Amino acid sequence: MEEMKKLHDENNLLLEEIQGLETEMQGIPLEAAQSSSFSELLLRIDTMVISGMISMTEASDLREKLVTNRSIIQSTFCDIHHKPNTELLSELQLFLRKPIEKPLHIVHICSEMYPVASCGPLSAYVASLSCEIQKKANLVEVILPKYTSINLDGIHGLRRSEAEYESYFGGLWHKNKIWTGTSSGVGLVIIEPSQLSYFSRDMLRGYPDDFERFSYFSRASLDYIVKSGKRPDIIHIHNWETAIVAPLFWEIFAHQGLGNTRILLTCQDLNSECLEEPNKLEMCGLDPRKLHRPDRLQDTNKTHLVNILKGGIVYSNKVVLMSSTHSKDALIQGSRHELQSTLAAHREKILVASYGLDGELWDPFKDIYLPRRYSANDIEGKSICRQALRRRLRFNGDSSIIDVSVMIIQMSIVLKKQFMLLCTGILRSSSWKR
Repeated sequence: MEEMKKLHDENNLLLEEIQGLETEMQGIPLEAAQSSSFSELLLRIDTMVISGMISMTEASDLREKLVTNRSIIQSTFCDIHHKPNTELLSELQLFLRKPIEKPLHIVHICSEMYPVASCGPLSAYVASLSCEIQKKANLVEVILPKYTSINLDGIHGLRRSEAEYESYFGGLWHKNKIWTGTSSGVGLVIIEPSQLSYFSRDMLRGYPDDFERFSYFSRASLDYIVKSGKRPDIIHIHNWETAIVAPLFWEIFAHQGLGNTRILLTCQDLNSECLEEPNKLEMCGLDPRKLHRPDRLQDTNKTHLVNILKGGIVYSNKVVLMSSTHSKDALIQGSRHELQSTLAAHREKILVASYGLDGELWDPFKDIYLPRRYSANDIEGKSICRQALRRRLRFNGDSSIIDVSVMIIQMSIVLKKQFMLLCTGILRSSSWKR
C-alpha cells in the first residue's frame, strides 16, 4: 500500500508538471494561470449567490476560507471552467472548517483596464496596480462595462453567467448580464445592460450622454457588489466616470452590509469634472435636494449645476491625485481647475502620488546595464534601448506594445508601496462624516 501511494503521488506530480509545461507552451505563465483559476473560482461564488444556491453569509464565509488556503486551492482547483456550480459548490464546502485569516479585498470600479479596454493612461494604472497588490496575497477584482470594442484576447476564461441581476436607473429596475474572467490573474466582472445600449458604441467615451452611461454603470456595479454578497475592504474608483460611486455608496449602499468598506478615489485629471443638471442625479437614485449644496456636489462657479468629480472628492475617505511635478499645495491652488476650495476643505485626506517613474528607485541615466543611458536632457538613448529590447525579444510588431509594457512595469514599481501605505490609512479612517 505504501508503494502504491508513493507511485500515485509521483504520477500526480508528473501530471502537474506536464500541465505546467502545456500551459507555458500556450504562452501563459503557470503562476498567472493558477491565479486566473483562483480568481475565476471566487467569481463563480458570486453567481451562486445571485442564483440562490447559497446565502450571502455562506458566500462571505466561503470566500474567506478559500483565500486563507489559497496555495492549496490553486493546485486542487486548477481546472474549474467546465464544472457546473452544483459540483463545484459541494467540493468547496469541504474547506469551510479551515481557519480564517482575512486578507485585504479591493474592488476597482473603473471605465478601462489594459489590455481589456483602453483609451488613456488610466488603463495601464489599473492593470499594473491590481497585479502588484494581488501579488502580496491580497484579493483584487475589477468591474468594467462590456463595451462593443472590448479586447476579448486580453481576457482568460471569459464566461457568461447564467444568472442575471437588476439595477436601478431612471425610475426602473433594469436587468444586467454578468461576464467573468481574468486578466493577468486579476478577477474581472464585466457588466452588460440587457435592455439599454449605453456601451454598444465604437468609442469608450466622448458622447453627449456619458454621464448617463457611467452613472448607470456605477449604480449597477454597487448593486452587483451588494447582491453578490461581497464585503470588500476598499472600493477603488477612478476619475469623474465612476466618482458618483462615492455619494451613491454613503447615501444608499453603506447600510446594506457594507459598513466596514471604505472608498478610495484616484484622480488623474482635475480639469475633467463633468457638470450636469441637478435633477439628473435622480436617475441613479440620489436626491438632488440633499446634494445640490456648496458642501456636497454644487459647482463652485456654475452654482446651478452639480460637479460629479467634486462629489467623489467630498464623499471619498481618501483621494489620490496623480502628478509627476506638483506638490499638494500646488495642486490645491492650481488655477486650471475649479476645485480649489473643495480640495482645501478636504486637504487631510488627499495624497499626491507619482505619475510615472520614481527616479529614486531607478534612474536610466545611472543604470550601467542599459545599452545606452539617457535622461530628460539627452533622450536619444531611449530609442536605442527600445530597439535593443525589440531585438532581444525578437519582436517585430507594433512598438507601442513595448512602450505600454515598459510603462506598466515602471508604474508597478512606484505604485505598490504607495498604495499599501494608503490602504492602511483608509481602513483606519472612520466612515464618511456628513
